[in-house]
Amino acid sequence: MNFSFTPATRETARARIGLQGPAGSGKTKSALRIAEGLANGGTIGLVDTERRSALKYAPVPGKPELGGHVFGHMPMDTHDPRNLIQAVRAAEEANVAVLIVDSWSHFWNGRGGLLSIVEETGAKARGGTFGAWKDANPIEQDMLDAMLNFRGHLIVTMRTKNDYVIEGKTVTKVGTKAVQREGAEYELDVVMDMVQGTATVTKTRYTPLEGMVVHHPGEDVAELILEQLGQGVDPVQVIVDTLTSEGLTYERALELHARAKARGLLTAGHMHPVTGAPTTLEALIREYGQAAKPVTTGVTTPPS
Repeated sequence: MNFSFTPATRETARARIGLQGPAGSGKTKSALRIAEGLANGGTIGLVDTERRSALKYAPVPGKPELGGHVFGHMPMDTHDPRNLIQAVRAAEEANVAVLIVDSWSHFWNGRGGLLSIVEETGAKARGGTFGAWKDANPIEQDMLDAMLNFRGHLIVTMRTKNDYVIEGKTVTKVGTKAVQREGAEYELDVVMDMVQGTATVTKTRYTPLEGMVVHHPGEDVAELILEQLGQGVDPVQVIVDTLTSEGLTYERALELHARAKARGLLTAGHMHPVTGAPTTLEALIREYGQAAKPVTTGVTTPPS
């Protein structure tokens, strides 16, 4: 591990958005509308845990006048978090630009969800459900890693329930609470509370969205988010610029390969800076690294 500091840059990132609210509040419709703006013509994929309810928003064949949203649909009736990991991998293989998980709550308390895993494991193991979290926590972390490392934009919906505070014999309703692990919203860049189609931004890392209230959020919200994300630099282009700069050494090419591998960028597509042909970042690093290798080393293997 290299314990050194490098200049900080704001790189082009991907949106991580949460829409939370009760049934019928407009979460799915809003997620699709925002996704269309984020996708910018790319593919939208939706993991449907809500008994295929998202299909109500798909186009009707032969009746374009009825409108609808075009998206890939993946129904999921059992909600083991490891199933969601597989869904994310499938989305990446299909080059999905925006992935919607509708709803993320089911992977917490739905059939086969994390709470079910804890209950079933606890019934068989010593220590009960308390001890079962030792096995469940890594499963949840793997799910979070898969979602947050997804190469496209991510939108999750979450159901809400009434939240109460008990003080002695007094029970006070204090609002609503997402059906998900406590603090799950901290994993997201933007969280919107939905009520009858109206969204209120309750958490955001983007200043222009702070306190925003919008009815039927869609492309307008996506445009603001993309503007914020677009202020950075493309991490793939940064590596390519370093590869093509004067003075590249073989050791530097090895470092760039390690950085790209650690960040999951090796398979990222890019146009060859000389020929213009489509290639991958890994192929470019190998090509330029090979060219920079000193002839006297006797080493014949490219960076790996």
